[in-house]
Amino acid sequence: NNDKMRLFLHWCQKDGEEDVDLDLSVAFFNTNWKMVNGCTYYQLQCSSHHSAMYYTRHSGDFRAAPYPRGATEYVDIDRDRAIKAGIRYAVMLVQVYAGVDFDNLERAYTGIMYRNETHQTAYFDPQTVRFKYALEGSARAYIPILFDLIENTTLEVQCYLPSKNATINNLNSNEKCIKDMVSALTSFYR
Repeated sequence: NNDKMRLFLHWCQKDGEEDVDLDLSVAFFNTNWKMVNGCTYYQLQCSSHHSAMYYTRHSGDFRAAPYPRGATEYVDIDRDRAIKAGIRYAVMLVQVYAGVDFDNLERAYTGIMYRNETHQTAYFDPQTVRFKYALEGSARAYIPILFDLIENTTLEVQCYLPSKNATINNLNSNEKCIKDMVSALTSFYR
């Protein structure tokens, strides 16, 4: 059942290294690839204009991931509510907001869990993990997967994005690149 999704990001700085701020975001697009909303560290929940029911919630922003435990962010998506809000596509994005590239971390992973309820408090339930990706390379932004919520399908994108701004990297600064790339991919795979 893909109706409730928990997208997660876990990372850990190397012992004694400076703080590294990674961010998990989700960009929401309608059928015509117009960005409707984004769930990010600066917008922790999204609802439609017609309803107070949230279709996505962010766990909150962690600005460091000290060794050895690291930090975990997650975003919960309710598929049915998102569709009712006019969403067709959900694009998962991981970015380095500040700090070193993915290669210079002790560890970094992102992935997706399918759950029965999104209000469950456990961050990570290994039995519900469907996809898991290691974050590697000298990149500072990564799109692992795209969801077509209406068709109830996923497309593994696994694409690293160039970062125009080496110090502030967020959903707004990458919106055009995300839209251009994933919309081209979906037309290719149809």
